Amino acid sequence: MRQTLQEQLNATVYQYRLICKFIIPPKLLKSYRIVPFLFIAALIVLFKLNGLLYALIGLPAVIVIHYVINRLTLIRVDEWQRRRWRWSYMLPFIGYVPASEIQLSIYRKTERQACWIGLCIFIALMPWIHTSGSICLIVWHLWTCLPGQITLFLLRKQSGDGVLKMDDSELCYYHR
Repeated sequence: MRQTLQEQLNATVYQYRLICKFIIPPKLLKSYRIVPFLFIAALIVLFKLNGLLYALIGLPAVIVIHYVINRLTLIRVDEWQRRRWRWSYMLPFIGYVPASEIQLSIYRKTERQACWIGLCIFIALMPWIHTSGSICLIVWHLWTCLPGQITLFLLRKQSGDGVLKMDDSELCYYHR
């Protein structure tokens, strides 16, 4: 006898029902790609060579901090979820992101942890880093957190036990 989807415990994403789908507009992606170049140009104008140096070092440093925070959060939340994450160099989701579908509640935890703890780390480093370095780290942090925070905002009314599937050009939310 066949079970309904609500009765199945090990249902795959193909057995879920699509609740909402958000397509990322190409113009938004283009503008998101242009922002770093404008930011680097502004740093060069304001801080000369020092601004360029911190701009080039800042993005990898922010991505590594996000990676460490995400890994620690995934270890604390659910050990087997770590296998579902990968490195991505495609915009808008850059850094350590989910490779396949992921439970929305886990994605919420990792994104919120990375955003707030990362911001606290970079603000705490302000007394020991040059002004251009502090500005650079905080702006790179906000730039890398923005797509995840927009995703959380779009899915704020959805249940946490649903599944989020992220692609370079769309976000899909499924539920049983």
